[in-house]
Amino acid sequence: MPYFGLDTIRKLVRSRVIGRYARYVTYKPFDVLVFRDGPYAVAVDSKGKIIDKNTDHASVIQEAIDRLKDTGGKIVIKAGEYNITKSIEISNEHGLIIEGEGAAGFGRVDATRLVVDASLQHGIRITDSWGIVIRNLGLRTTSAENTTVGILVEYGTGASHCIVFERLHLYWFGIGIKMKWIGGTKYAARISDIYISVMRTTKAFLASMGGRYGSKEHKGCW
Repeated sequence: MPYFGLDTIRKLVRSRVIGRYARYVTYKPFDVLVFRDGPYAVAVDSKGKIIDKNTDHASVIQEAIDRLKDTGGKIVIKAGEYNITKSIEISNEHGLIIEGEGAAGFGRVDATRLVVDASLQHGIRITDSWGIVIRNLGLRTTSAENTTVGILVEYGTGASHCIVFERLHLYWFGIGIKMKWIGGTKYAARISDIYISVMRTTKAFLASMGGRYGSKEHKGCW
């Protein structure tokens, strides 16, 4: 299995974001780093060992998530555009952080951008998981005409809780964020600094079927 040298990893991790956007870069250390290498997406661990390299970007991100299923941890996705041709599934995970780079938005080369195929039902789905943080990402679909849900949180065999979304930009989705049957002793989710634009319906955010969420506190989750 090939490795990336430590000097290469240090260069990949080093922030290229300056000025007022520097505060968004809080991703060191990491357990898995995902970055673009030409047409490929590459996932490496903290020692530089390649976990996956593929032109199927969604598969590489999914492999990074699955690798941390038993332990939790932090995935950093470097700035660049990643084509999501199949839904990213976060199922039975705990203590997982997925963090992009730069200011969450499109049209910026210093931001992490996930482009979701408009034929998919959802871009990211979270089920039966707790302690999940997703931050600093831009998500959009490939077409303005769709019913795709950007991020779906729903009930599987048990309720998901303690879900945090921070500094996200969702664009062109039928529904930006949809939460179904989330639960918890305190706030089930914390949502802050979310920019949802050009939705195809009026349902930019939908919490349904018993969902509770809070904008500032999530005591009891951690």
